Amino acid sequence: MTQIYTKAEQVIVWLGPAENNSDALMECLQEIGQEAADLAIESYLTKERLPLLHKIMRNENPEDPVSMQYQPLMAKAVAKLKNLLHEMVAWNERLWFTRVWVIQEQALGSDPFFLCGYKTVRLDLIPFAMLIWDGCVSQATVEVPPTGADEFRRLLLKAQDRRSSPLMAVRRRRRNFLKGVGPGDDFYHVLKKAYVDGDAQATQSRDRIYGLLSIATDADKLGITPDYVTEESHPTFIEAAHALVRVGRIEMLSFSQFPKDIEGLPSWVPDWRSTLEHSYLYAFEDADKLIVQASGESSIELVPTDNRGVLGIRGMIVDIIETTGDVWRWETDREFRYKLLQTIRTLCEEAAAKGFGHEIYEHNDRQAEAMWRVPVADLYWTKGVSYHRPGSAVKSDYEDCMNVLRLLSLTFESFPQEERQQLLDDFYRQIPGQSNYSENMDKLSGKRPYMTRQGYLGMGPGEACPGDVVVILLGSRIPYVLRPSGDGTMYCFVGEAYCDGVMDGELLTKREKTTFLIA
Repeated sequence: MTQIYTKAEQVIVWLGPAENNSDALMECLQEIGQEAADLAIESYLTKERLPLLHKIMRNENPEDPVSMQYQPLMAKAVAKLKNLLHEMVAWNERLWFTRVWVIQEQALGSDPFFLCGYKTVRLDLIPFAMLIWDGCVSQATVEVPPTGADEFRRLLLKAQDRRSSPLMAVRRRRRNFLKGVGPGDDFYHVLKKAYVDGDAQATQSRDRIYGLLSIATDADKLGITPDYVTEESHPTFIEAAHALVRVGRIEMLSFSQFPKDIEGLPSWVPDWRSTLEHSYLYAFEDADKLIVQASGESSIELVPTDNRGVLGIRGMIVDIIETTGDVWRWETDREFRYKLLQTIRTLCEEAAAKGFGHEIYEHNDRQAEAMWRVPVADLYWTKGVSYHRPGSAVKSDYEDCMNVLRLLSLTFESFPQEERQQLLDDFYRQIPGQSNYSENMDKLSGKRPYMTRQGYLGMGPGEACPGDVVVILLGSRIPYVLRPSGDGTMYCFVGEAYCDGVMDGELLTKREKTTFLIA
């Protein structure tokens, strides 16, 4: 099928019969997308030029000729698409968007079209139309009706949650790769787009692997040969995991998450199901440079084993986990966010009392900063300043967050009028800082705080428990948590972690290398 899709003059993708007013949506996507293409919107889809497009859509310079061209198109998009939100949701829920094998159908064709009923839309125009629409939404140019405002906002959010977006990203990057103007997507990134960013599914579980090989730019290097003879499917996933590690994609381990839906998988091998959660590095992977490098400039060192289910790899032991807090999820009530911050503060105090701070940090001031660095994994983002390691100014956001969460637990009516007004003034003044800090905490959803025996602090996987080991594998950007077997010769993989004080390669000069056998 790869050669058929690649060599075909035109690929027509059948989405199904017309329903839920899909004709109107298809016509709108074609019209808005084509007008955006005529304005050369694709030329802005680079890391360097995308901010320019955002300025144009925000109309920051109304006298700019390009901005003047875009504003009528945005007004048209709002007028047409705001009445098609239900249609967007229904279109997005079509089964075609959930199947693994159809990803190559749209990614490999030179000029594919979607056919829905009797209406067609050129596939490459859809991202342009959606980019214009998203720009309208972000600029709040979509008027919220006076009645049913909450329901409308929920519908608006649901309409923007598009299954097609990861698929379109794969296609665009492959097109650029074939033009020689981009790296394309290797197998690791195709897997992420399909199962972490998206929710692709396959009838046969092994097709989660085989159905994407044709799209990957490094497929030949991986040496994965489809096998439909072997009855069990888990060997396919083990082979894929070994291939990814062999080409340096150790970060694949972050997607070995539990519980798995394929029997017989070793603890370190991802099952690539469609419910995987992002790594906490997700938002920072597009930064101009590597923001964290726990293993420094080291490369992966693999150790041969007799068992294909065992990963032999070199690394360093940070320490053994002594204490853990509760698992935290961003969608829980604010009381749980406040409890997490209080737990980390307590662990910081206990760690300082151990007296090992001088071995972990360069100075005492840095040890005290763990209180506000750990809850955000020492990674920060704001609209004004892009991806970065937080400076001391973030402490103010942390304090605002603590204060706002504390104030929300109070009964304002119980205070005298003057004191109540002061509390309210403080509350509203600190909301922006609280929002920034809370948003940066959210990437650690599903993790729990921990402290090791020597006083290392961090956030580990939800399954972590006392006795587990925090390690840094050579070639990895972040630490991981392993669980030693009874005799200490083997380990089980538990999950990814953040560990304060080791994220810049500090342990390379403090620890001896050791071999981990992970089953």
